[in-house]
Amino acid sequence: MVLVKALGMMDIVAGVLLLLVSFHVVSSWKMGAIVACVLIAKGLLFIRNVVSVIDVIIGVYFFVALFHPFVVLSVVCSAHLCIKGLFSLLS
Repeated sequence: MVLVKALGMMDIVAGVLLLLVSFHVVSSWKMGAIVACVLIAKGLLFIRNVVSVIDVIIGVYFFVALFHPFVVLSVVCSAHLCIKGLFSLLS
């Protein structure tokens, strides 16, 4: 149960960081790359779930967004991560 809450918090942090990177508020590509790797690793760890495949896709997009963000896609991906994280915290 604690692992679910921790992974939910990581999703929320990743969603907020994706927005901050996309709007050029945070310019640290190292922190973004670490979060993208965590998303991809978490997605590959639970690959049998469809939502985890979406995490891998968002993780790959996170790498792209570090250099060429698409704001609308970043908002959609960030909303997905934050909502998923909130559901994890509330469960």
